[in-house]
Amino acid sequence: MLPTSHIGPMNVNANTASVLAAEFEGFIEAAQLIESSHQQLHAEVARLRQELEDRNRALEKSLGQLESTRQLLMRILETLPCGVILLNPTGISVALANEEARRLLGLSALSGETLPEALASILSRIDWKAGASHSDEICIQAEDSSRWLAIKAKRVQLREPNGDPIRIIIAEDVSAQKEFEREREQVRNSLALAEMSSVLAHEIRNPLGAMELFISLLRSQALSSDALTWIDHLTAGVQSLSATVNNVLHFYATGCYRNSKTELWPIVYGIVSFLQPLFKESSIDLNVHNYADGVEVECDPDAIRQVIVNLCSNALRHSPEGSSVEVFLGTTAGTVFVDVKDEGAGIAPEHLAHIFDAGYSGSCRHAGLGLAVCKRIAQVHGGAVTVVSTNKSGTTMRLELPCL
Repeated sequence: MLPTSHIGPMNVNANTASVLAAEFEGFIEAAQLIESSHQQLHAEVARLRQELEDRNRALEKSLGQLESTRQLLMRILETLPCGVILLNPTGISVALANEEARRLLGLSALSGETLPEALASILSRIDWKAGASHSDEICIQAEDSSRWLAIKAKRVQLREPNGDPIRIIIAEDVSAQKEFEREREQVRNSLALAEMSSVLAHEIRNPLGAMELFISLLRSQALSSDALTWIDHLTAGVQSLSATVNNVLHFYATGCYRNSKTELWPIVYGIVSFLQPLFKESSIDLNVHNYADGVEVECDPDAIRQVIVNLCSNALRHSPEGSSVEVFLGTTAGTVFVDVKDEGAGIAPEHLAHIFDAGYSGSCRHAGLGLAVCKRIAQVHGGAVTVVSTNKSGTTMRLELPCL
């Protein structure tokens, strides 16, 4: 039997080793658990990183699409035919304006620019309620013209409910519509005037015819030379008034002319004869020169007679006392012409371009229909009325018609 002192230490070492082995196995298990958890954590981190990268790529793609959409919207905004303006929250300055808005309102490309006074005045009177809109028209004055704009203003809540609403202004150029409305009103007034003038002219023509008849009856009576002179002046006055009435009827007439083969010399001579008393009363000589005897044209005699009367009457109005008016009948290059030449002050260059316009009168003392009627009748007959005038050196009016 071994001694007891040799058994005790061996048992202790065996127990210690057993405990250490058990602890080591526990440590190994813990280490394995930690390694497994680390691998799981690493895998989760990798997954999260991948998910984050995927989300970043999706966000970048979304931002790219948003930028593309923004640029597309800006291009659409810039190409709109109407002006679009976004106002700052204060409602008195510009946050954004497209090219058409800048052109219509004279704005620059800078943000924060103040609106034109005419538009700002309208906006200041608007009750900016949510969803409310306002329409109006304004006139923008430029250096050499004015522009009419149709304005629509609206407040829109595009952001979060508690955010600032957006105030949008849409401007459209309606100058052409305004001009069309003005011209339509002028046409309506002209038609009314034409109808009234024609009615009045016909009403006046009847008593004028009666007066001419009574004058011819008086002339057949045995009267003194003074009385016959008065009758001549009265006849010329009545015929002048009749010519004015005929101008109105010719200008507003829509019927056809009754053309026939006509020799011009008898017409010219007859007109000069009946106008002589009027020229004598104004101390102006009226002379006629024939260089186209027997020349014929296809025309309405009454209409051509009216043209020559108008040209002679125009010369009479612009001739000084003691001067003369010369009437020439001649031919040139397949046409026959009637020249009426006066010794008046001539026509100023700035008036030459307008003398054939209906209603234009250099002296503002006449209706301004005479030369307009001449031009219209001449054109209908395939001819023309022209003018040669030097300021302060007299005027020559020419009627040209094609010869037969």
